[in-house]
Amino acid sequence: MRTIIDPCHTKNGGLALKGPDCTCAPLCHAHHLEYDAGRKRFEKKYVIDMPAEAAMCYAIYERKKAA
Repeated sequence: MRTIIDPCHTKNGGLALKGPDCTCAPLCHAHHLEYDAGRKRFEKKYVIDMPAEAAMCYAIYERKKAA
């Protein structure tokens, strides 16, 4: 079985627009749907700060891109 990773935007771009790619965190499809259904509930259930996770992922990406 293959795992598919969805880029999960933690910030909206406004009026049904996705946020910038620097606000993405990787989630499986099922967890992405759960996050979109209730962001605060998701963060409380899994004890996670999704915007902080997205920032960490983007920082890693930037470091690897610069190398």
